[in-house]
Amino acid sequence: MSLPTFTRAGMTDLTFSRENVLPTRHPRLPRQRLSRSDSGKIKVATLGAADEHFPLAFQGLTQADVDALIAWFEDPLVNWSENSFTYTDSGGTAYTVQLLEPGLDPQQEAPGVYGVELLLIRVPGT
Repeated sequence: MSLPTFTRAGMTDLTFSRENVLPTRHPRLPRQRLSRSDSGKIKVATLGAADEHFPLAFQGLTQADVDALIAWFEDPLVNWSENSFTYTDSGGTAYTVQLLEPGLDPQQEAPGVYGVELLLIRVPGT
């Protein structure tokens, strides 16, 4: 197993110093709108293929890890949620993703030790 990595052409790879917290999740969320008619029947409008999300949680990161993560997302080549990048999970599978919830809120777990949660979404068609 390898450590999770973010890559993008023109940038230095960001490899996490720790694996993400288990259990690893990879939910698929259908893009549908539901409504109910006056008679109680459920109506469904399918808007497209299901979205694939990658909720990632890291614990025990150092201040240097957090600083590197912030620098990664602030780089104009990524610019938080604007541009896609490659996320390679600890099993070695690569996905083209974007940050779904911009911003970071590192939680201090102990002096100099942080936890971070990210939500990535797979770019449709990749």
